[in-house]
Amino acid sequence: MASFRQEMPPEGGYGPIEWVKQARARPLWGGYRLVAALIGVTVLGHFHQYGYIKPRQWKRKLERGDARIAIEPFLVAERDRMVLKHMRKNRDMENELMKDVPGWVTGTYYGVPVYYNLAGRWMEPDYKDFYAHSKTKDIGSFPNFRNHLEPVW
Repeated sequence: MASFRQEMPPEGGYGPIEWVKQARARPLWGGYRLVAALIGVTVLGHFHQYGYIKPRQWKRKLERGDARIAIEPFLVAERDRMVLKHMRKNRDMENELMKDVPGWVTGTYYGVPVYYNLAGRWMEPDYKDFYAHSKTKDIGSFPNFRNHLEPVW
């Protein structure tokens, strides 16, 4: 027959039962300290940004602007030179293309001068005039004479 054995507590008994809530150790960066640290870092970041970084950026921007203003006449002159060179090429191509047409005069549209103005000043050529003898696929590969910003006076 099987013998029955009752389970008994360990020798010396069970340990004490903890029924009181244990208090946790307070974290170093909790609550108000965390908010105060966040505000402090933000204030220091603003002082660094607006007291150190921005003045240096402003000085660099001013220097770049001065350099751009200094080379502006050269860029405009170079652009105008390229435009005149291209317009001369257009005129030569028109002469070659229309040499067999009787009564055709280069630079006119049925006898009316295309490039005549009363003031006798240089006028920017129209987009269609500038790219008149170019292939459509090649138009984007030419240096566009309007890409350069005109000085604003």
